[in-house]
Amino acid sequence: MELMMALIVMSILIGVFALGSNTMNSTARLRSGVRDIIGLFGYARTRSAITMRAYRMQFCLANKNCTLKDKSLKDYAITNPIARGLLFVEQCGSSKVDGTICGDRGQGQEIRYYNLHKSFRDVEISSLLHKGESTSRTSLMLYFRTDGSISSCTPATSGPPTCVDTTYYICLRTTKDVSTSQASRLPRRIEVNFDGRVSTFVDTAKLCK
Repeated sequence: MELMMALIVMSILIGVFALGSNTMNSTARLRSGVRDIIGLFGYARTRSAITMRAYRMQFCLANKNCTLKDKSLKDYAITNPIARGLLFVEQCGSSKVDGTICGDRGQGQEIRYYNLHKSFRDVEISSLLHKGESTSRTSLMLYFRTDGSISSCTPATSGPPTCVDTTYYICLRTTKDVSTSQASRLPRRIEVNFDGRVSTFVDTAKLCK
């Protein structure tokens, strides 16, 4: 009887330990995902200053929501079923954000892509917003200028894109962990200011929509 009770207690303790371990691992993966994206911000700003060309960073929440010059990357963006963590960093053709082509390997322009959800299975980009917006965008294009400033631009059918200088939110969260049946945790909010400042917060203010 005592042996049976001991085994029951041990099984309960093992379950609690596993539950806590999964929670810690999810939190660690979320932080790592945030660090990876902030690292890409640093890469884009540094490369823009060194090459004297603008750089574009595109975040996609749904398939076909990225504008890509490179055919192989376009195919990747359209067919990838886990695009909620997909982003591209592309060198543009000049220092100006004036409708110049970005991400054209044929012109020797640099391209990087990063799949957050592939690197961290339960982490995704949950929303993309300008400060004050109440509904997430399906995509966000940030242009890094050679002076260190960052603009959010929407491509036009013809002519230069429409750009806004404000604060931008990139929100990351862990998805529901099927193995433990736990609800999603509070998102992490990356705040990007047009002057180049980048900060991270646990989204207790619930600005991530």
